Formats: sequence, structure tokens, C-alpha cells
Amino acid sequence: TDMLSYSQSEQGVNITMTSATAGTGLGGDAQGDTFTGFERITGSNYDDVFTTAVGTNEFYGGAGNDVYVINGTASQFVREFAGGGDDEVRTNQASVTLATEVERLTFTGTGNFRGNGNASDNIITAGAGNDILIGGNGADQLIGGAGIDTVSYEDASSVTLNLKTGVHTGFAAGDTFSGIETFRGSAIDDTFYASADADSLDGYSGTDMLSYSQSEQGINITMTSATAGTGSGGDAQGDIFTAFERITGSNYDDVFTTALGTTEFYGGNGNDVYIINGTASQFVREFAGGGDDEVRTNQASVTLTSEVERLTFTGTGNFVGRGNASDNVIIGGAGNDTLFGGAGADQLIGGAGTDTVSYADSGASVTINTQTGIHTGIAAGDTYSSIEAITGSNYSDVFVGDAGANIFNGGTGLDLLSFASESSGITLDLSAPLVTGVAAGDSYTSIEIFQGTAQADAFTGSTGAAENFIGGAGADTLNGLGRGDGAWYLTSNDAVQVDLLAGTASGGDAQGDVLANIDNLIGSQFNDTLTGNAYSNKLEGGAGNDLLYGGDGDDFIYGGTVTDISTLALTPSSGTQADTLYGGNGNDTMMSSGNDAGSVLYGEAGSDTLTVSSGIAYGGDGNDILTGTGYAYELHGGAGFDTFNMNASGDAYGGEGSDAYIVNSKSMVAIEDTGTTGVDTVRLKNIQSVNDVQVIKTDAGAYIFNVADYQSGNLDSGVFLKDWYAGSNTIETFFTNNGDSFTLPV
Repeated sequence: TDMLSYSQSEQGVNITMTSATAGTGLGGDAQGDTFTGFERITGSNYDDVFTTAVGTNEFYGGAGNDVYVINGTASQFVREFAGGGDDEVRTNQASVTLATEVERLTFTGTGNFRGNGNASDNIITAGAGNDILIGGNGADQLIGGAGIDTVSYEDASSVTLNLKTGVHTGFAAGDTFSGIETFRGSAIDDTFYASADADSLDGYSGTDMLSYSQSEQGINITMTSATAGTGSGGDAQGDIFTAFERITGSNYDDVFTTALGTTEFYGGNGNDVYIINGTASQFVREFAGGGDDEVRTNQASVTLTSEVERLTFTGTGNFVGRGNASDNVIIGGAGNDTLFGGAGADQLIGGAGTDTVSYADSGASVTINTQTGIHTGIAAGDTYSSIEAITGSNYSDVFVGDAGANIFNGGTGLDLLSFASESSGITLDLSAPLVTGVAAGDSYTSIEIFQGTAQADAFTGSTGAAENFIGGAGADTLNGLGRGDGAWYLTSNDAVQVDLLAGTASGGDAQGDVLANIDNLIGSQFNDTLTGNAYSNKLEGGAGNDLLYGGDGDDFIYGGTVTDISTLALTPSSGTQADTLYGGNGNDTMMSSGNDAGSVLYGEAGSDTLTVSSGIAYGGDGNDILTGTGYAYELHGGAGFDTFNMNASGDAYGGEGSDAYIVNSKSMVAIEDTGTTGVDTVRLKNIQSVNDVQVIKTDAGAYIFNVADYQSGNLDSGVFLKDWYAGSNTIETFFTNNGDSFTLPV
């Protein structure tokens, strides 16, 4: 491998290769030279010219501004070193990459050209074809010439191209462009800022942003494919683009149109319009204070993203439109639409068809008052136009209708329809279409509570659902028609006495009431007397010291109020409620209120389930389950196989039959069993094994402790067996939590 050197020439040389390793020379020491068999040529320290069209010669330019004319099939083996002048490759080859320390690349051929720079500050000049110029690192001048020329950063990491200001980042930092029609990004996430020119922009790979945030007018963007589209107006005028996943608008009124893909649109300031049709995903990004923005769509279901105020359906068929936390305007179409305003004071406009406003997405109950237009919850501030139906939340809602034909659907929850604001009594028959009176034309679904006026009302229930009626003041007629219907007196200003068996009602709001086919009762805030009938009744006393009789049937009897009455907005009682509850015949479930000191529950006949906090429970006959949850309760089993759940400190008294005492309490409980029949057991849930048992004998009875508690002086826990050594020693077996059994000597 031979080297021909002109490094000592005092003038520049001009070398022309005539074959792979042969050529001639001019100028300086090369004047008149002919040579052959040389693979390497070294120039002078002045301005040299090397020309080749064949072979793989290596050219070393040395100092000076050297020119390498690389044509034909010649390989470009150019060797320059730092400080070696301002050097240039001129070529007619279709694709050339500059070697290091060469600054210029000029295409002299015909057709299309691909020119790649290096890490230096390059000047790359294209020809008459459709050329691709890749500057590489450095501050490059990229000159397109004729044809449709492209500047590409596909060899780079992420870049920012600001075609408006000419200030770029990444590999593009310092680059300038002339005669360039198309700009292509890198394989990473790029950002392009468009200029006022008609640009052709290619994001290439990555998740790329095309921004018109510097435009001085609004723009109009139309997507023609998933990531490609065209622009008009402002800086978008005449633009075409491809491979952009995100588009940012101007600070003026922009329009974005798409029918496919998942492009994200950032509207910026201004009142922007997003036309989202076909299969396009609705990725709209707006920020607080970003104008009054609108989505227009022909899609069957759309949910507004945050900070977008308007949603308009432009399609055919039925539409489901969901708002956001802003004050929205949602407009339906010609179908049967369902509009969800969400939070905020929304305008909900149905258009043609049977349209519904729904609050099923609410996280709390709502009050809907179409009479006054004043609503609560996420419905607060909402207005309706061309809306035929309203659906409540999944909680306990309140509905107040106007004189029009109202269609109310309560949804889940215990929902109330109120006529309390009406000045005269109403007649409401839920077993037939509503054709007269204030409810004429109305339709109700999933409404569980109906509230009357202060006058004489007449309510008739349906045969298929269980309704509850609040007659209010006045002599009301309440006919449940089916089973499971209730009469509620929670709003009464005085105590009531209602006897379902005798069919009588008096006192407070019950005065003069006529009840038929009513199975369930809720009392007032005062001292009520409620009596059931032969059916399975649900009796709730409410506040006050109430007297409740279940009568025959399997009844649920509660001293306070267990039903969700939040729709009535009553102030809960904070005082004690000394209720008296009688189960009567049947297998009854009876519960005292939370503040039940002084309450007494009588299960009477049947196998009953009784729960007290600090009250007294008598199981009576049958196999009863008695539970104490508070402090100082008393549980009396009576006859039968009874179960005592002692969840806190209290007393349990067993009788005849096989009784089971389950001690869950960490505080001291007392047990006295006097029955002589059956096999009685005590299960000690807070003592793990028989090795943990400590028994202490006293004159009053036997104490069973966890040995660790006893040794640490904690004598407020454990079980006290009253009179165990005085005859009340009829419990046969004791069990620890892991199933160990033991007996106590008598």
C-alpha cells in the first residue's frame, strides 16, 4: 500500500485519478506528474483538488481548503484532520456521508441525493432533485436547491425545530435552512414549531408534537389519517404533516377535525372547536382559563375531558354525552339521548326524541325540583331544555315535579317523590296510568317513597313494587295494594298510635288516616305506639320512647330508625330511647336503638333474634339468638336452645335447654345459668388454649381469666359465673378459642 505525498509542495496541487491507482498531477510539485500503483495520495498545505471517479484511493488533504471531487463509482476515502482548512466534497453520487473534519458537501449530479454531514458545522448543498439532507451534529447550513428537498434528523436523538424563530435544540441547534420544503424529525420524541410558510412536516418515529402556539391567528387542522393531516389559517396555512401524535393550537380560536386515530389535541387559549367523528379517540387537552371550548361529534358516546365546556352531538341515532366538573353546555340530537352533566352548573339540551338527564354518575344524592328549578348535589345550577326524563343517583334522591308530564327514575337508593309544596290534597294511584291532577302524565320508576301534602291525600300503591307513603298532616287514605308497603310518620309534630291489626290510626299526622294493605310502619320523633298484624311487619319507632308490638308473623322490630331516611333531612335524635318492643308470635328480628338505656325487648313466642346495646332482651320461648353490643346490657334466654353473643361487658341469664354463651368481649361479662336440662357451653374467644386458663374461686362465684391478664393485675377482663358454688353450676363444658375443652368443679 503505497503513499504519494506532496506535503512539501509550496503550492496547491491538483490530482486527477485516471484509474483505481493511477493518475496525473498539475500545479506545485505535481505539475506534469504521472503516477501508477499508489493507493494513498497526500496533498500540500495549500488549497488542493482531488478528482476521482473510480477506485478506493485515500486522499489526505493536509492544511488548506481542499476540494474532493468524488464521482462515478469511486469510494469516498477522504482523510482530514482538525484545523485542516475548510474542505469540500463535490459529488454526483446518489448518497454520500462526509468523513470527519470535512465541512462542505455539494451535490453536482442529477436525480435525487442523500447527503449526510458529520459532527462539524457543515454546509450541505443539494441539487435539482428531491434531496434528503442530514446535517448531523454541529451548526449546519442545509441548502435544498431545486426539487422538493427534506432536512432530516432521523440519525439524531430528540430535537426541537422552531421554524418560526430559527432557534432549535438537539442536533438541530444552530442549523439554518434554505430551499427546504420538508422537515423530518428523529426516532425519539420531537417538537416542531411551525412557521408562517407552507411547511411539509414529518415527525418520523417517537411521540411527536406539532405546535402552532406562536401563530398570530387561529388555525384549522384536519387529520387525513391517524397521524397525518393538513392545515389552514394562521401559521398552518398550506401545511401538510405526517407522523405527529400531538397537535398544539394557537392562542386564538382553533378548529381540529379528525375521524380516526388517537391524536392528542392541545387547544391553547381561545375558544377552540374539536370535531371528533368516526372512530377517532377523543384526546382533547385543555387547561384552566383556556377559553370556551367545544367538542362536536357524531360518535354514539363521548365524555368531555377536563376544561372543555361544550359538547354537541351532530350524528344520528341515540347519544350518550357526559360532561365534566366545568359548567357545561351539552346538546343532544334527534335520537333518544342520555345526558350526564357531571359537576358544575350545566345546560342540558335534549333536542328531538325522548331525552334523559341522568345523575347516575353522582357520588352522592341529588335533589331535583323541576317546579322551582333549584336543585342540589351535582345537579345544583343545572337547567334543562327539551328534556323528557330525569334519572337520579345511586343514593337516596328527592324529586319534586312541576305541572308538566314528569318522567322520574330514582335509580338505586331509597328515593322520595314529594308533593309537600302543593296547596291542596292529591290523589295518586300507582296501579294505573296517571291521567288527572297534579301528577297527570307523570311516570315513576324506582321511586320508593311518596310524600303527600298537609291536606287530605289519597295514595294507592302498585301491585308489583313496595311503596312507602308519608301522608303528612290531614286525614289521609293509604292503600298499599300489594304486600311490603309502608306508612311513615317521621315528619309528624306529635306522637302517633297506629294499629295495623285493628286498622286504627290516631295522634299527630296519623289522626284520621285510613290504612289498608300496609305492613310496615315508621314512627315519629316522639313516644309512639306501633302495632303490627298477622303479616311479616317491619316496625321502626324512630326517636322517642316507643312501644312496638309485632303481633303474628316474622317481624323486624327496631326501636330507632334503621331505614335510610336521609331524603327527609331530619335531625337525628341524640338522647336515650327507652323503647319497649314485643315480638309476639313468629320468628322476629328485634333491635333497640343505639342509645337504648332503659329499652326492653320481649321476643315472646318463636325463635327470635334480639340485639341490644345497653338495654334488656328477653328471648321468651323458642331457640333465640341474643346479642349485647354496648355496656351493662342484660340478655335473658328463657326456654329453648338459646345463643348469647356477648360482644361487650354485660350479663347473660340462661334457662332451660341447651344454651351457648359466646364471649367476644375483652371486658368482664357475667353469666348465670339456672336451667337443669340440656347441655350448656361457654366459648371463651379471648383465651387461646387451656394452658391460658386461670380460675379463681370466691364466695360470689367463679372467675375465669386469661392467665396473662390475671398475672398482670388486669381483673377487668374475663368471665364471672354467678353463684357457681351456690347451685348455679349447670354449664357442662367450657371451650377456649382453639377448641380446648375443660370443666369447672362444683
